[in-house]
Amino acid sequence: MQREEDVSKKVGSLIAARRSALGLSQRAFAESLAGQGMTVDASAVSRIESGARVLRVTELLAIATLLDVRLGDLVPQSPSEDPLRHQKIGLLSARANLLEGLRSFLDARVELAISASMLGLTDDADVAPLLADDLEAMVEHARAEQTNLGDSDGES
Repeated sequence: MQREEDVSKKVGSLIAARRSALGLSQRAFAESLAGQGMTVDASAVSRIESGARVLRVTELLAIATLLDVRLGDLVPQSPSEDPLRHQKIGLLSARANLLEGLRSFLDARVELAISASMLGLTDDADVAPLLADDLEAMVEHARAEQTNLGDSDGES
């Protein structure tokens, strides 16, 4: 977990950057906050922006409203939180579903080939190469997908 001082400094720098982008001085910002019910002066804004003053949640909400940003825009992201985590989970789930679908397809193709052979509609020699090709393609595809996912996760 991040230290409180580090978080306060990061929040403060995000507030300062947004305030500056809006062209507000610390004094004008303090006056605007006072209009939102937050009693601060320019020196308090300076302490907030330097991280020396820790904000309460209600104060942070008032600041976010005044700066026209979402609360989450002022809160630093945890370094352990991977912004692509949910997308990676979705890709892995889709991959598992795809492989299951390929397995089902191959199983159905095998059953169809066996049934056709039993009915004398095809010769086993005609069916075997098709099944081998399907199996080889499925395995090759799964290996390629695993390699691609491993590269995107930083794994080998």
